[in-house]
Amino acid sequence: MSVEPKFPEVEQIRKYDEDNLEASIKYLGESYTLVHDVTELYILLSDLLSTSQSPIDLKFHINCTLFLSCQYQFTTSCLAVLRAHLTDSFRSTRRAIESCAFSYRIFKHPHLAEVWLNAGDSDESYKKYRDKFSGKNLFPEKHEVMKFLGDRYDFCSKQMHSTLHSFVTRMITEEKEKSLSFKFPYYDIPKDDPVHFFRAFFATINIHRHILKVFSEVFQEDIKQDKVTWEVHYNAVEVKYGVHLAPWRDTMVNYLE
Repeated sequence: MSVEPKFPEVEQIRKYDEDNLEASIKYLGESYTLVHDVTELYILLSDLLSTSQSPIDLKFHINCTLFLSCQYQFTTSCLAVLRAHLTDSFRSTRRAIESCAFSYRIFKHPHLAEVWLNAGDSDESYKKYRDKFSGKNLFPEKHEVMKFLGDRYDFCSKQMHSTLHSFVTRMITEEKEKSLSFKFPYYDIPKDDPVHFFRAFFATINIHRHILKVFSEVFQEDIKQDKVTWEVHYNAVEVKYGVHLAPWRDTMVNYLE
């Protein structure tokens, strides 16, 4: 005896998500292993921090938390891309960039750790936090990697807010002789056009490469005894990323640079 699902649409989308995930992994082939490579970099840096001899002060504690949140956002972003929710993936990526930028700001100005921690104490504390961690203060122009992340932050913001940028891949209007219908599909990969999928996938990998580079600077004193180990692994992923990106680079310049 079969049981009718209580929420048939939810069950249907869940099934489509699973099918898309499996198909995406097969479609990417060896390029999919970049997801594991970036995840392994997050795990490696986390392991190095766990054996660090640095004092566990408030700055270190908060930056470790922000770092781990980036790993979480990387996973959720990759899952969104692989399930064909491309626009949705940029929400997680934007949050990762913001967490990274907060960490870098605390790294450069350690006293702001308390401002971040106390933001929920009162309206005045939150106002102070908003001022100190506003967008204008997060991405210094003279820092090449932070400037890149700032540009990607703006791009991701356009994708996640209710602007035309976030709707354009899902706006479908069908006009017939006596009727007009609107559709808003769950998935935003145009049929027979894999470029959008590859753009979102490699953009996610690329942004988190830069995020990890920033964190290696934030934690430079904490992992200095393992600097060579970190650089060997990071550089290996850099090279592999370049090899897999090469066939698609010309189609996604605006996504990567």
